[in-house]
Amino acid sequence: MPPAKDQLRQSQNLFSAWSCCFTRVENTPKIFVGKQLFWRVGVFFLVLSLLLSMTHSLVMVQIPSDVIVNESKSILRGRVESVSYEKPANVIYTNYTFRIYSDGYIKSGTVDPSQNTINIKITGGIYGHEKLDLPGFPVLSVGSEYLLFLDKRGTAYDIYAASQGCLKVINTTSGDKVVAPCVSSYYNSIYIDQSASGPVTLDSFIKKIQGYQKS
Repeated sequence: MPPAKDQLRQSQNLFSAWSCCFTRVENTPKIFVGKQLFWRVGVFFLVLSLLLSMTHSLVMVQIPSDVIVNESKSILRGRVESVSYEKPANVIYTNYTFRIYSDGYIKSGTVDPSQNTINIKITGGIYGHEKLDLPGFPVLSVGSEYLLFLDKRGTAYDIYAASQGCLKVINTTSGDKVVAPCVSSYYNSIYIDQSASGPVTLDSFIKKIQGYQKS
């Protein structure tokens, strides 16, 4: 079975292929339209079958805690300030402006500690009347606080291993901060390691992360 990170990339490529099947045919001689539609329908069903197979295997992959911590480029805590959408090359992406707290650099990695905001780019989202949902990929909320395990994507960042690299930070009525998976129906190894005994506090979670980091 290929690494989960490779599966994520493959699933994104498949979605790109899927989207290309539905590019509008304009200014094309009518004699070719029928053939093009027939070809695109065939490609659509091929991509769909591969995508369903890929998505199923992606859901079943659980990445060990130490791998998530050490393979992610940065581990940051902060809040989402804004969200926007784009659709280059027929694939919808969601862009989040993420403000990093002054004490939120658990692992700065490729992020300069003097940089207090970054752009997080996730495949999927809403663009006009179109919507692209990927199973297991988190949807972040503006104003909410998160602890994120990030990978680098060009000038932006994406969340490492989809939902497994995303924890929401919640303020309790007692004043404590606890963490919870962004997508509860998907694996999150580090959270599972600690959640058996009850709610996982932010402080204990960060200590656990630091224990996994290689020196």
